[in-house]
Amino acid sequence: MKKFTLISLLAAIITVGLKFYAYYLTSSIGILSDALESLVNLVSSIVLVICIIFSQKPPDEKHLYGHEKAEYFSSALEGILILIAGLGILYGSIKRFLNPRQLTSIELGIIVSSAAAIVNLVAGLLIMIGAKKFKSIALEADAKHLFTDVITSAGVIAGLIIMYLIPDKLWFLDPAIGVILGINILFMGIPLIKRSFSELMDKALSEDEMNIIKNSILLHKKDNKWHGLKTRRAGQKKFVEFHLLFPGNMTVKDAHDICCEIEKQIKNKLPNTLVTIHMEPEEDEKSWDSQQVGGLDGKNK
Repeated sequence: MKKFTLISLLAAIITVGLKFYAYYLTSSIGILSDALESLVNLVSSIVLVICIIFSQKPPDEKHLYGHEKAEYFSSALEGILILIAGLGILYGSIKRFLNPRQLTSIELGIIVSSAAAIVNLVAGLLIMIGAKKFKSIALEADAKHLFTDVITSAGVIAGLIIMYLIPDKLWFLDPAIGVILGINILFMGIPLIKRSFSELMDKALSEDEMNIIKNSILLHKKDNKWHGLKTRRAGQKKFVEFHLLFPGNMTVKDAHDICCEIEKQIKNKLPNTLVTIHMEPEEDEKSWDSQQVGGLDGKNK
């Protein structure tokens, strides 16, 4: 997974350099807005590399469940930086409206900006492959940001082409593009922050994943005597726990064998899952007092 973060970092360095060079050539506020967004991506990529490396550390005495949640800090920080960049772009665009400035070397700006867009497109496609392979929210957020950056660059380039063809009458198009980009970036950052904090709050697994767990239990526990299903996700790792009820006269080994079969079934369907099963005697009323979180209450069945 580290190679995908390095791809993101390398792409960010290249595109930031190209876009700021294009701004130097043209003085376009639209290109500056695009460059600031790429700068945010560069900072985010550096943080992403650090968080990915940290998240892959094995459990230790102070972090017995591992370090996978470090990924969420990366995506949350990226969302916050996106919001800051969006506000900065809006400020610069409004300022340019009030103080118009003639653009220069537009044709060179178009060429350099196009090269930066191609770099981002290729990097985004590669990183999205990694996000799907490793089911990483941090890589997914980075890939989507790159795709958005490509769309942003395409809008900026289109605006430059129009201003190159009609340089005098459409001077306002450059700051107008900046305003549009700023608003778009703000709306991109807010959902990313919300999702990151939602995952930090130990959000349950998806409905499809929950059904896989329930079906795996019922496959080996046909009497439906189980309850207290709880799930959560931390980066690539998933955590599942629930209670199974067995006759009091069943041997611990027989009950444990059933638990092992259920655990094996769940892990086959949901790789990288830690399953914790609590065995209880069905004759004891205390066995039925577990809090119900997403599971079925076998007693009422």
